[in-house]
Amino acid sequence: MNKTLVGPILFEGYASGQYDFEPVFNQANEETKLQFWALIDAFVLAINNPTIVYCHDVIGHSDRVDTPGLESSARRNLEYEAAENRCARFSEFYQSILLHRIPGLTYERLIEINRNENIDVIAHPKGAAKLKIDKPILTEDERKQNRRIEIYYILFNS
Repeated sequence: MNKTLVGPILFEGYASGQYDFEPVFNQANEETKLQFWALIDAFVLAINNPTIVYCHDVIGHSDRVDTPGLESSARRNLEYEAAENRCARFSEFYQSILLHRIPGLTYERLIEINRNENIDVIAHPKGAAKLKIDKPILTEDERKQNRRIEIYYILFNS
């Protein structure tokens, strides 16, 4: 059995309150962009061959919310929402690429494909549970490293 496990493909540098994936993608280095295009190619390969199993996991992260006066549960909710929004905007970008790349593919068919036995697409918003830089006082550049998307995928013959 041939198996390929890739990750993390890391996209970081979100500004505070920024969720759109495309600007972060556009500022990524070429190696990271090539890894993203390999992710797209792996999905296309699995669509065209049901003996190939494909799964990717998108993990969304936020920075710590330090707003004075907020209770910890409110801070956690805001952190989780930010991570969830980053996952959702990544998914929209990813789907738009697939819809343009695969002739005849519709959104409805894409949803159906995601339910196939050989394809699984997962999103896990983590909020600020896994900070890349965790210290009491952070610069904006350090906070941007915490605001990120990580992608892992596996591809193998069943």
